[in-house]
Amino acid sequence: DGGYRSLRQSAKGAAHRVRSGVVNHREHTAVGNGRNIAGAQFAQHQFGVAGEAHVAGKHLDNIAPCYFGGLTAVLSTHPPVVQKLQHSAQIKVIVITPDLRLSTKEARAVLPSSLSTQQWTQQMSLAIGLAAGIASGDQQTIKNCLKDPFAEKARGPLIPQFERVQTAALEAGALGCSISGAGPTLFALVGTRHDAELICERMREA
Repeated sequence: DGGYRSLRQSAKGAAHRVRSGVVNHREHTAVGNGRNIAGAQFAQHQFGVAGEAHVAGKHLDNIAPCYFGGLTAVLSTHPPVVQKLQHSAQIKVIVITPDLRLSTKEARAVLPSSLSTQQWTQQMSLAIGLAAGIASGDQQTIKNCLKDPFAEKARGPLIPQFERVQTAALEAGALGCSISGAGPTLFALVGTRHDAELICERMREA
């Protein structure tokens, strides 16, 4: 409809102004996932929430860090409660978006509908450990915890060359590499800016 087309156009125009991590890949990004919509509208909070809800359901996973900056934890959606978390300045982020359109709806459809208690406990442990590692700058903890057994196995096949890019990042020294949200954007965490430049190049070559 007209409102959605307007939203798409607004997001396309603003997406180039969103900066992430230390490597800014300023090319056209297909509008098809919640991260793009939220990032494009971070300066207009309510409009950003509405845009994200249209694309990915009503949640704050994307708009919260775009709006508040840095590392955030969404404690509640109704009412919205967001907690900013400490993050170590030494940890750098590489973000690469392939020339691929992948909708959040499509990426969600391949996820398991349920998890066992063991799987849920593992996933929560990894998430908490990763947040602690980023906050403290503990690179070994980040290496141990930047894993996603829930979504990565299911969504990886939707992103051509994902495993090659991930392997290239890890072999070049990344602390970890995975899928950002629903994809197709990939991210890696690294320990220094110098490492970021080198690892980014290896990921692009893969």
